[in-house]
Amino acid sequence: MVAFAIVFGYLLGTLAIGYYLKRKAGRDTTVRKLFVADGSLPLFAVVAMLFGDMIAGSSTTGTAGTGYSTGMAGGWAIWGSSFGCILFSVCFSKFFFRIRSTGITTGPEAYGLRFDNKVRYLVLVFTLIPLFIIFSAQITAASMYLNSMVGIDTGLAVLIVVALFLAMALLGVTGVAEMNKVHSFVIFFGIAFAAMICLWYVGGPQTLVTQLPPAHFDPFVEGPFTVFAQFVGSALGFSISVTSINIGYSAQNVKVAKQSHLIVAGLSALFAFFPIVIGLCCAVTFDGIRPDTALFAMTNQISPELSGLAVMAVFAAIFSTGPWFLLSIANLTVKDVYLPIAAAKGKAVSERMAISASRVVMCVALAGGVLLSGQNTSLLDTLMGASQIKAIAALLLMVGIYWKRITNVAAFVGLLGGGTTATVWYFLGYPFDVQPLWPGLIVAIGIFFIVSMATGEGKVSKDYLDFEKKLGSKQVVQ
Repeated sequence: MVAFAIVFGYLLGTLAIGYYLKRKAGRDTTVRKLFVADGSLPLFAVVAMLFGDMIAGSSTTGTAGTGYSTGMAGGWAIWGSSFGCILFSVCFSKFFFRIRSTGITTGPEAYGLRFDNKVRYLVLVFTLIPLFIIFSAQITAASMYLNSMVGIDTGLAVLIVVALFLAMALLGVTGVAEMNKVHSFVIFFGIAFAAMICLWYVGGPQTLVTQLPPAHFDPFVEGPFTVFAQFVGSALGFSISVTSINIGYSAQNVKVAKQSHLIVAGLSALFAFFPIVIGLCCAVTFDGIRPDTALFAMTNQISPELSGLAVMAVFAAIFSTGPWFLLSIANLTVKDVYLPIAAAKGKAVSERMAISASRVVMCVALAGGVLLSGQNTSLLDTLMGASQIKAIAALLLMVGIYWKRITNVAAFVGLLGGGTTATVWYFLGYPFDVQPLWPGLIVAIGIFFIVSMATGEGKVSKDYLDFEKKLGSKQVVQ
């Protein structure tokens, strides 16, 4: 009950902080203010948003669990995402910042401007699928901890979690960013402190070395092809995550967008070692427990107060991510589905109507996330697999920016083939023990090249020239 009281008090406190600061900032009277804060967020706010997204509760819990079961190999998801921050800063930040003057606020809209509407809606599909998968993992992680801490029925735990997600998401991106300032501090230092105490409790690093098998200290124990797929998939997937793209639209300037990603790349790469250490300590202390409970089991073995601190950090990670993902799903649905359909029918949609529609979408998304949450068997595997689905869209954007010969037809067919292959491979459970990234990349790259060579003319395609014209006139694709 001590751990539960600490966590419950923390969540209520951060919600109150977010609500107060949100009221101080004013009501969200436009969709753009609700989702991207009118491009006004400073460095500290966007760093907190980005770090909170990357160090999701499910990745923190999953990394500790993988540290318990296999050791150092558990860090690849976070290390890959860290490199994804660098990719965004170097490869994509200027692209998204350049087109924000058109009024675009989502990733699919940006793809539609670079290519066409067919690609835009295909990107929307391959964005929402992994987003729902990862969002459901947050519900799983939060409800699992509530159940473990105080024995709350799983159904009741899920209801508590979704109610808090909705309350926080309704504060908009400004409120979420303010809460994430607190969350990020608690996540980093809470898990770091817990890791040091756990290491002291088991007798220091020498105890880990002498009592655990050498494979636990081999980050490549799962094989180079698997590790490389996890690293590259996480890097590409996170480089165009909804948070990274949103920062391209909501940061004060491109310098802030770049700096925030580089800062978080360093912080998160260091942070990955903390849950791994807790997992290794748990492997010394316990035998035969469920890996995803390793973080709570280890800290609770030492004291209820330490488990309360560690779980508070995990909940900070969950609630820095879940509400933001809910906002992102609403933003994508309203901007890329509702408004285009209304425009095609000649119906005018006021800002108030659009905001009301986004709230309805949040409720529907919560219901969908709850239904999917029961399907998560391994939180870290869920995250890494979902990232590999998104990686195909990241590859397309990279090709579209730097290889100007690619045509819209090649982009659509390649993304359809590669994205579908990766998605099917994921849901089939990795046939032949091959990661989804490999078949997806092979199909996509082959189609991009072959179809572009067959349908394009010259070193720069007509489709790329059309993109430059649309951007010059600030034309938004509907």
